[in-house]
Amino acid sequence: MRAQAFVLYFCFAFAGGIFLTSFFVTPWQMLPALFIFGALLVSIFWRHKTFVVAGLCVVFFAVGVWRFQSVQAGIENHILNGYYGEEVSVGGRVVREPDLREGHTKITVAAETLYVEDGSVLDISGGAKILLTVKSYPAYVYGDYLRITGKLQMPVESEEFNYKKYLSAQGIAFVMYWPEVGAEDRKKISQPSAVFEKIMAAKKTFRGAIEQNMSPPESSILSAMIFGDQGSGRLSKEWTEKLNRSGLRHITAVSGMNITIISQMLFALGLAIGLWRGQAFYFALLILSIYILTIGAPASAVRAGIMGGLFLLAQKVGRPANAGRAIVFAATGMVALNPFLPTRDVGFQLSFLAMLGMVYLMPSMLGWFEFIPNPAWLPLRQLFAMTLSAQLFTLPILIYNFGQLSLAAPFANVLIVPLLPLITVLGLAYGAAGAIWPFFGWILSWPAWLFMAYTIAVIDFSSRLPLAVIIKNVHWVWLAGAYTLLAWGARRLYQKQKLNFLLD
Repeated sequence: MRAQAFVLYFCFAFAGGIFLTSFFVTPWQMLPALFIFGALLVSIFWRHKTFVVAGLCVVFFAVGVWRFQSVQAGIENHILNGYYGEEVSVGGRVVREPDLREGHTKITVAAETLYVEDGSVLDISGGAKILLTVKSYPAYVYGDYLRITGKLQMPVESEEFNYKKYLSAQGIAFVMYWPEVGAEDRKKISQPSAVFEKIMAAKKTFRGAIEQNMSPPESSILSAMIFGDQGSGRLSKEWTEKLNRSGLRHITAVSGMNITIISQMLFALGLAIGLWRGQAFYFALLILSIYILTIGAPASAVRAGIMGGLFLLAQKVGRPANAGRAIVFAATGMVALNPFLPTRDVGFQLSFLAMLGMVYLMPSMLGWFEFIPNPAWLPLRQLFAMTLSAQLFTLPILIYNFGQLSLAAPFANVLIVPLLPLITVLGLAYGAAGAIWPFFGWILSWPAWLFMAYTIAVIDFSSRLPLAVIIKNVHWVWLAGAYTLLAWGARRLYQKQKLNFLLD
C-alpha cells in the first residue's frame, strides 16, 4: 500500500469526523476514548499494517470531531452571545465588498470593540462577524471602520432553509437589521489591508466601466460571470429564475468547474501558440491568478483557483490520475481551516464534486464523443466532456439543495460553456480599457455585447422550454444512494479506461 493511499485514508477519516459531528452531537467525553482506542490499536498491533492504519484513522477521526467542536464552541462562547436580543453598540470594520440589493445593502463587519453602557470599552476582536442590513445610502466600502448601534439578533432558521448554518460557513454568527451607523466614526483601516482595499476599488471601477457602455441584462450578467455578482441589486429576480430554469446559474459563480474550464482553455491556447507544456502551465496559472486577484480574491474564488490549479498541474506533468488525490488533499486542508464547508457551503460542495467528476468521468466521456472536433486552439470535445461530467456529479446535490431539475441544462451548457473563457477575458479587457480610456472601452464593448447578446438569447430560449422539473422534499437517503451509484459507476469506468490505456 502506497504512502499516498495512507494519507488519503487519513483525510477521509478527518473529514468524516467533521461531517458526522455537524449532524450529530458528540459528547466531549468521547474524544479521549477515541484517541486512546486508536493509540491502543497502533501500539498493540504495530506489526500489522492494517491495524496500524485503522488505529491512525480513528485518531484522525477524533481530530476531525475536535476541530469542529472547538470552532463551534468558539462561536457559542463569544462574548456577544450574552447580548442576543439586546441593543448593543459595536465597532468594527467592513471585511467584504458590500452586497448591493434592491433597496438595501448587506455589509459584513468584523467586530473589534464593544461599547458597554458603563462607558467602558471591551476588545472583542478575534473572528466574530456581524451581517448588517442597511440603507443603500450612504455607501460603504471595504475597509471602512464603523460604529454600529442596533439590536443583535440570531439568523432565522426554518424547515426550508437554515440561514444560521448558511452564514456560519462564512464565519458570520450575528445579524443586525437597520442599525444606526455613526458617520463620524468612519475611518479607513491601515496596512496590511490597504492593498486589498485598492483591489476592491479597482474592481468597482471595472464594474462601473462595464455598466457604462452596456445596459441590463447584458451588463448585469456579464458582471456576474466575471465577478460572481449574484446580488439581486445587479442581477434581477427574473433573470436569476431564467438562469435556474436553464441550468446555467453556475456561470454567474466563480466555481471550481468554471475556473478549471477557463484554465484548461488557457492551457490549450498556450500549447496552440507554440509554448511547451511547462510554459503553457505557467501561462495559464499566471492569467488565472491575475483574474482571481482582479475580482477581489473572495474565499470561494481562491478555493476554486486552488482546485483548478491542481487539475492544471496534473495536465502539466502528464498524470491526470493524480489530480483526484491532490484535490482531496487540498479540500481536506480547506475543511480543516473551515469545518463548516462540507455541510453548510453549497458552493464548496458543487466545486469539489464537479472537480471529482472531471477527474474520474471525463476520460471515459472523451471516448464517447469522438465525433466532436477537438482542435488544439479550441478543444470542444474536452470542454463538452468536462461540462457533462461535472454536471452529472453535481446533479444530485443540486436537486437536494434547490429542489429543481433542469432537463434543458445539457443543451444550454453545450452552447455557452465553450465561450466562458473568451467572454471572461474579453469582459476583463473591456472593463480595464473602459476604466483607463473610455473610448477604447466603448470599442471593445461591441464584441463583448455580441457575445452577451448570444448568451442572453440562449438563456432566454432554454428557460422557456417546458423542461424544468420541480422536486420537493428530497430525503438525504436518496442523496446518499445517488452518490453511491455515481461513485460505483465512475470507479468502473475509470478502471476500464486505465485497462484500455495499458492494452493500447
